Amino acid sequence: MKKIKEQEIGPWCKWCPEKTVRAVWRASGHIGEHACEEHREDLLTYERQVRNTEGHLSEADYQTWMRV
Repeated sequence: MKKIKEQEIGPWCKWCPEKTVRAVWRASGHIGEHACEEHREDLLTYERQVRNTEGHLSEADYQTWMRV
């Protein structure tokens, strides 16, 4: 998770009602989610969930990529 710079106009917070609060934090990588200061913990939880699901290899992935 990274903090959006002050000079950048941040997008809207994902967890607040539609277009009410600008985001201060953005997710790392290519997740593309944004959060305000109040929903920082929600963004951390979301990032952890995405990392846990992306870390899993299916049997086809394992046979294709792990034997290379």
